[in-house]
Amino acid sequence: MKDTLLISHVTMINPEGKPFEGDLFIQDGEIAQIGRNLNIEAAHYIEGTDQDWFLLPGYIDMHIHGSAGHDTMDATQQSLHAMARSLVQEGVTSFLATTMTQSVSKIESALLNIAEFQCHEGEANVLGIHVEGPFVSKIRAGAQPVAYMISLR
Repeated sequence: MKDTLLISHVTMINPEGKPFEGDLFIQDGEIAQIGRNLNIEAAHYIEGTDQDWFLLPGYIDMHIHGSAGHDTMDATQQSLHAMARSLVQEGVTSFLATTMTQSVSKIESALLNIAEFQCHEGEANVLGIHVEGPFVSKIRAGAQPVAYMISLR
């Protein structure tokens, strides 16, 4: 019972996207049971009656270059951890660290850094890498620096 949490009388969103009012029981960091009026003893308890709370799954950010003043292209563990800590504060539980069109050596450094990343408690998890460039059309460069774009022709 030491690592258990019961959240009662909150609105959750079911897999079909519809609201469901009920309780959520978490054991050892994982959802163990969802239902109405669960009669389970837990080490921690949150009562949602009259709070108008919604309980939603964590968000996955599939394209993020940086946050909290840090960027994937910084290619440091410190930057990735700062990003991961700040993202969790916004409800993001996982993300794809996104590179930017730069020199091949800078992109490689960022990729190697991401590959070594180990999520700590209280941080969003890196699910993978979104490689943005350098194979981008120069006529649709957007914010990507044209000087580092590589043509496929």
